Amino acid sequence: MGRRLTNAREVDLAAYLRRVGFDLEAKGKANWRVVGHDGLTVRGSHWREFRAGGRGRVGNSLDFLVTMLGLDPQTAARDLLVGYDGAGDAGEFPVPPPGSPDRVPAPDTG
Repeated sequence: MGRRLTNAREVDLAAYLRRVGFDLEAKGKANWRVVGHDGLTVRGSHWREFRAGGRGRVGNSLDFLVTMLGLDPQTAARDLLVGYDGAGDAGEFPVPPPGSPDRVPAPDTG
């Protein structure tokens, strides 16, 4: 399970969140704001939650599913890896692996 957990930490979090129904809004060159969750932004495989008083939280894709969605690490890894490591059924929403040309591009803010 160690390698799967490592791979899950590197999944593009914006792509995952879109796949499961979250709305994202471009914020800057490569950041995405999670609509309806003030102070929550994602970039690549990392997320940050800003809170009053500077007591926000940060982490990787796996941390997000465990911390913010309440999943156990094994379930979170399985859900993140659906579509490119043989885990589960990708259905119509495969999540491309890190480095893939099919990854969700950063918004062009010109």
